[in-house]
Amino acid sequence: MSKLTIQNMSFYYTDFYHPVFQNVNLVLDTDWKLGLIGRNGRGKTTLLHLLSQKVQPTAGGIHTPVRMFYFPYEEENSYQKAMDWVKEAVGGLKSMEEEMEAMVEKQDAALSDVYCAIQQRYQELDGYQMEGKIQREAAAMGLEPAVLQRDWKTLSGGEQTKLKLCAMFLRKDAFLLLDEPTNHLDAKGKEDLANYLKGKKGYMVVSHDRQFLDQVTDHILSINKTNLSLEKGTYSSWKANQERKEQFELAVKAKLEREIRHLERESEKKQEWMEVGNKQKYPYKSNHRTNGNKAYAGQKRRGQIRIQTNLEEKKGLLKNMETTHAWEIQETDFAEEGWMIRADCLHFSFAHTDEELFDGLCFKLYPGERIWLRGKNGAGKTTLFRLLSGEWENDAVEWAEGLKIGWVRQEARWRSGFLRDHLDTPEGKRKRKRFLELCRCFDLPEGFWNRPLETYSSGEQKKVELAWVLAGENHVVFLDEPLNYMEILFREKLEEVILSDQPTLIFTEHDTDFANRIATRVVDL
Repeated sequence: MSKLTIQNMSFYYTDFYHPVFQNVNLVLDTDWKLGLIGRNGRGKTTLLHLLSQKVQPTAGGIHTPVRMFYFPYEEENSYQKAMDWVKEAVGGLKSMEEEMEAMVEKQDAALSDVYCAIQQRYQELDGYQMEGKIQREAAAMGLEPAVLQRDWKTLSGGEQTKLKLCAMFLRKDAFLLLDEPTNHLDAKGKEDLANYLKGKKGYMVVSHDRQFLDQVTDHILSINKTNLSLEKGTYSSWKANQERKEQFELAVKAKLEREIRHLERESEKKQEWMEVGNKQKYPYKSNHRTNGNKAYAGQKRRGQIRIQTNLEEKKGLLKNMETTHAWEIQETDFAEEGWMIRADCLHFSFAHTDEELFDGLCFKLYPGERIWLRGKNGAGKTTLFRLLSGEWENDAVEWAEGLKIGWVRQEARWRSGFLRDHLDTPEGKRKRKRFLELCRCFDLPEGFWNRPLETYSSGEQKKVELAWVLAGENHVVFLDEPLNYMEILFREKLEEVILSDQPTLIFTEHDTDFANRIATRVVDL
């Protein structure tokens, strides 16, 4: 057990002034299972980058007694076999093995000291026991033993994610920083990861999945509007405490407002009495002040001081209360009757494989339907979107005449430059007003228009993607994993809007609770 300390830490972007953290002080235990929460753009990923030293604080300091490793990461690793790839990712173990083997073959006594040094480091990292440890970790993550014998490049994204996490947890003296590790994992993958993390400690995890956070955390660090708060417990216990605090502060605020109104009325009465008293006693010298009027004036001043004190106290209340703005999905009416999109005995396979991804798939989309394309990673959900949108041609797919489709993709289309540059097109100029309105309704922070997209969080980029599509005139909207990177409040609002406006949708989503609530029909892939 050791302590991670943050002292008077501030951070802002140097290219343009955008303060993210100011005078933060925290002490965290490196044995905690810590959940990091906060709305999009509050600085969750920035905090992880500060802890992992990807960026440096503008002021103050961070003391980390153990090594910090950030996920997701790109490993410079050329090994093909999955077992070798993981061994190398743990700490360069596969490279050490090859170096020691090469020295043994040379039989050069001059290399003995170098060999001993490498062997000592290899032993310190448990190199001789590592294959067994990797097998146990992979099994705990829900992977079959055969996965470790396969070529790394043939593994699915979910399988690679799981093995990357296994490699991180096999590193010694480490505190892991997990940034949205459930993104792109199917329901089974999220369940496997949650079960795996239950047996671990010493990590900070960013997630907007309430159920997942409840399973894998014992402390919650929240980035609020005006401060950071730390609390023992799960997300649900933190949320319940937050709601109780807000209810209490609402009651106090109402009481203070009543008291302020009462004091203001009393102050007005006393002012009237002072003026009447002056005129009665001194009709020709209305500005003369008697002892009685002095007393009234003193009472008035004291009342004004109490009013000001109450106003200041009221300002301190509900400063971290989160709200969402009202918005809607404006769907263009479709004049035609009957189906809108039809797939009639759809077949598809990639050129490099003989296995068919779709073997005679048939379905029709009708106005008002919300079809959930359900399937595990690799089932072909995004591929089907490409076919149904016309991005990839296939004779089995047909569209009603004049049909307009909007597609919210998994990853945002704009990740660099400024929004004003991307809107400098005929389509951008046509959609600009509605687009900016939606961006503000999605709670993008003040000044987002003047910030480069590289400084946006993944959630902010995804909101821009959603706003761009919804600003168009669509008859049908495709949502490809719309909840990736999205904060919990926005997830709840999106569900509310869909159920209220009832647009025509085809969507994929691994959050089964959300999908079950909004879907009118399921197509299993």
